[in-house]
Amino acid sequence: MMTLQGLNLSLTASVREAALGAAVSTLSGCFSEAPDLSGTESIGGTSGSSSAGTAGTEGSSGASETEGIDSTGGSSGGEEPGVVPGAQYIPNPLRPAQSAVLPSTWAYALWQPGTVPVEKSLEAYEICRTDGDISQIDDASECPNAEVVGDIVHVLEPLASGATYYWKLRAVYADGWTSEFSSVQSFSTDASLIGRWKFEGDLRDETPAGHDGEAQTETYAPGFVGQALSLDGADEYATVADADVLDFAGDFAISAWVYPQTDGEAEALIAKRSASNGFELYRTSGGVLAFFSGDCGDAVVAGELPSNAWRHVAAKRSGASVSLYVQGALAGTGNCTENFANEAVLSFGCNGPDVGCGEKFNGRLDEIGLYGAALSEGSIINDFCAAQALSGGTLPPACQ
Repeated sequence: MMTLQGLNLSLTASVREAALGAAVSTLSGCFSEAPDLSGTESIGGTSGSSSAGTAGTEGSSGASETEGIDSTGGSSGGEEPGVVPGAQYIPNPLRPAQSAVLPSTWAYALWQPGTVPVEKSLEAYEICRTDGDISQIDDASECPNAEVVGDIVHVLEPLASGATYYWKLRAVYADGWTSEFSSVQSFSTDASLIGRWKFEGDLRDETPAGHDGEAQTETYAPGFVGQALSLDGADEYATVADADVLDFAGDFAISAWVYPQTDGEAEALIAKRSASNGFELYRTSGGVLAFFSGDCGDAVVAGELPSNAWRHVAAKRSGASVSLYVQGALAGTGNCTENFANEAVLSFGCNGPDVGCGEKFNGRLDEIGLYGAALSEGSIINDFCAAQALSGGTLPPACQ
């Protein structure tokens, strides 16, 4: 996947001005003959493909050969670029679903390319977004917080809790012309996120609550996204001080990326256990994801976690039902109604100091999130796919 995220590209002022008043008459005036845009070429689709189509690349994921019609799209004769009218050229947003509700982590945006006019080459996509009023973005002349990206996926971040976001996009061609904008899309964020640890060289909690971690020894290594907390399975682990918001009496969810490096031993991933109660998300000696509590025992054991491979894991409780997910897919369910409220610290990489901090994890942990609500399956897939997009790897089917 090729992305231009972070690259400070921008359309010229002339492109924006021309986009305001563009019409068929503007296009026809750019040629000795009016261009015939009926002949088009396709940009690679998203459904069923093994990776995200990259803008401007030949083959199924890029623009194919053009033929037949001589159309310069107004780039000759000194005319300013403008807008190519036609719904067939407009990218079609697919994710997030319209009016989706997500945690305030990140939003995975995916769209289906439009067709490319004959004799044009797709250069990139321009994305506009705002968390203000829709009136700031619903006019064709408005593109707040513009970003230019070179692929059919993008991660919208950072996000604030309890906000509504509006976004739209258009295709940008190599000669400076653009398609019309897509319809304005929207999604909102809830207040479920309690803590988020990205391990970018520190144990800082990314949320305003500031549940920062601590460790006697901090070691970092390449993560699934950026850096990850690296633990040796001997004496390394991290903890977060107890807080009422970390006491899960009812519904909750946990998400993380894990990279085990050994087999044959049970290893704790994330735990908050006292001598009397609490929970532990761990990897069994057989390499399977499991959720344990003092009252319920192993409530669920499901989902392979092979050594020396990254896996996205999630656990959630909704009512009495506990569910485990691996790579965004449901792995298994069980039941547990135990109240997990206690005064123990939250532990990463061992089962908790109050119970001896055994089952130490040998491997890497990345992108840990704790939520005070049971995430929807859509939110779990969103978390999985956003990290996949940022990692630069091939998008799995669940993200296409």
